[in-house]
Amino acid sequence: MLRRLVSKYEIIIFAEEDSAFVMNSLNHVDPRHQYIQGFIGKESMVWRGGHYIKDLKYLNRDLRKIVVVDHKL
Repeated sequence: MLRRLVSKYEIIIFAEEDSAFVMNSLNHVDPRHQYIQGFIGKESMVWRGGHYIKDLKYLNRDLRKIVVVDHKL
């Protein structure tokens, strides 16, 4: 699946865990670092309204061209 996605999209993981945990997890999912171009951890989230929110500005990409897949609504 990742091989097909990376041929059309840049894959960046934005996770709610800290960067060390995310990096360790990515090493299991993509051990050769062929598919996932980068990751952003909890350090890049904003505290608002009593919980953390992913701030997509940290991606430094055109927000009109971003597709977000998240387990929280």
